[in-house]
Amino acid sequence: IQQWQYALELGYGGQLLENVIEILKVRRVLEDSFDIEERYVESSNFFGVVGENLYFGNPMGILPCADGTFWVTAFNTNELVLFDVNGTIIDRKRGPLNGFDGPMDIKQTPEGNILVTEFNGDRISVLDKDCNYLFSFGSKGRGNGEFLGPQYIAIDSNHNIFVTDYGNGRVCVFDKDGNPLFTFGKFVSPTGIAILNDVVYVVDSIEGNILSYDIAGNYIGKIFAEKVFQSPESISVVEDYLVVCDLNKVYACEPDSGSITEIASTGNAPARLVAARIDENSNLITSDFKGNQVFLLSRMSELIGGLYVEIVRVNADNFPQVS
Repeated sequence: IQQWQYALELGYGGQLLENVIEILKVRRVLEDSFDIEERYVESSNFFGVVGENLYFGNPMGILPCADGTFWVTAFNTNELVLFDVNGTIIDRKRGPLNGFDGPMDIKQTPEGNILVTEFNGDRISVLDKDCNYLFSFGSKGRGNGEFLGPQYIAIDSNHNIFVTDYGNGRVCVFDKDGNPLFTFGKFVSPTGIAILNDVVYVVDSIEGNILSYDIAGNYIGKIFAEKVFQSPESISVVEDYLVVCDLNKVYACEPDSGSITEIASTGNAPARLVAARIDENSNLITSDFKGNQVFLLSRMSELIGGLYVEIVRVNADNFPQVS
């Protein structure tokens, strides 16, 4: 805006540039909110493979950062990849000395550390705020504090850590230091997990539904009366909604009423969206495991708002039809 103001003062741009500046000044101070009536559409996508070059393999978890960048877990290349808003890779982290082993979800704790589930390693790695490795907890097995394929993470108001354990068909709960507390649930195929108002919501991909529990692990019920998803993956909280990835679509669910709205789709090409997160610029970032790419989806109104129209002439000869 400042540079455009300099240009305007030097006589460039005219009325159109002045209007653009005014619109941006107003838009800059508007409060962002999540509106399920807003459609998110593709504004850009970042491919893991371009020609013979492999940049990352099978993206999964997403962690938006305050400066607009975002971390993505790359399952098959066993790393964390940091993207800027233009899709340029600016950093990579490969975890402990022996490396990550199938990193899936990524979540920041209230204390500022970052958690990464390792599906093949049957553990959770703890990183500092810059994603440098600190330590790991959990091991392979069926006992308390053990996994057979840990997947997605949620954190409650007591800072306890909830992890879906795919192989054991349950949820494992740890305290903030990684000490095991208890397990709960008997799921056919647990995937995503989220906590809203201290209610734990767990996705079962075979049932195609979302099940709810209290934070002590007591069953409450199902959100939907019947199967509504085909193959749901991760789930995240945005304001009072649960955002769910299901193949090539992203849905917003209102857990109390059971309403569901499709907010985004990546088209008809084969896809397996496994994570969707809102970034600091109110974009929706999604990872496509099958297509090996990351999508940046923007609200339709934001894209349309970038089009500036200058009206040259109005033809009202056939009023009330006006051209």
